[in-house]
Amino acid sequence: MRISKPLLPLKKINFRPLKKIDIASFASDLAQLPVINDPALTCEALLEQYNTGVSQVLDKRAPWVSKSVVLRPVSPWLNNEIAEARRVCRRAERRWRLRKLTVDKEILLEARDTLSTKIQMAKTSYLRNKISECGNDRRALFFFLNQFLSRRQDIKLPRHKSLEEILNVLGSYFQAKIADIRSGLDSIPVGDSEDIPISFVGEQLTSFRPVSATEIMSMVNYSPGKYCCLDPIPTFLLKQIIPVLASPICQIINLSLSSGHMPTVLKSAVITTLLKKTGLDPDCLSNYRPISNLPLIAKLIERTVAVQTVSLTPISLIMNSLCPSNLFIALVIRLRLHWFGSSMIFYCLSIVITALLLCCWI
Repeated sequence: MRISKPLLPLKKINFRPLKKIDIASFASDLAQLPVINDPALTCEALLEQYNTGVSQVLDKRAPWVSKSVVLRPVSPWLNNEIAEARRVCRRAERRWRLRKLTVDKEILLEARDTLSTKIQMAKTSYLRNKISECGNDRRALFFFLNQFLSRRQDIKLPRHKSLEEILNVLGSYFQAKIADIRSGLDSIPVGDSEDIPISFVGEQLTSFRPVSATEIMSMVNYSPGKYCCLDPIPTFLLKQIIPVLASPICQIINLSLSSGHMPTVLKSAVITTLLKKTGLDPDCLSNYRPISNLPLIAKLIERTVAVQTVSLTPISLIMNSLCPSNLFIALVIRLRLHWFGSSMIFYCLSIVITALLLCCWI
């Protein structure tokens, strides 16, 4: 029975050829922007200059392109040796179909077994290397396994008739939830301030220190490669030209800190709703958790405030952390500085052991 080979599906995609950008020319165009040569005086206007100028240069150097691609099965373990074995197997199959000899069939079966062995060995070697690359990072390991086993978790939404309807329903629900939390906090009786014991350890923070362009470059290079569609430029590309844009980003952050004002544009975020646990009822709105993706500059401002809010020196780190309020702030700061769970556990254990030793000495 002769059956034609099924056609692979096509998909139309829109993308920017970002990897083909000439970094030197791109940086030269950015250096001519008004945000660098004639910056605005207010934070809102300066941020508007930054977003508009960078977007225009990116559209010039990497305009959007539409392309139809073939959705092929992913086989990253394939190599030249397997390709040659597959050609030998197909050649033997054509010879056997033409002559129908027993010897040709035996050659075909041997070539098929050789091809299967090579594919199995290459696949095993590929999986071992990928698992060893993950090391102790369980998140990366499970991400790779889910990707390899095609365990894609589709976004589940409540039953709806149109996209606009479900967006309005989810938005109204989360806004009402935030309003309820705020009203609940306002209704809590505070009591007399004289009855509340106040203990403060450390220096008072009266104003934020202006950051430098060097600090901005360090924070951007240290940031993960996550990208928000509200950003005018992807993070990986920003890291390559950060010496050019470090100065305007620094001015935006310093104006925001000195005025105590967060620009309205940076308060917008892309919200993704996910179920809190697998198996929960998707029609119940309380089972959803909103995950927001903020622009990079908003994250940089937040990180700058978090770092400057609590400054712990190596000598006073242990003593100040013995205070419950300072311990909580110290843990929050360490979470902001990308501490892993194991590091947090060891840090808490060191605090407890130090407290016990101090109690024994006293």
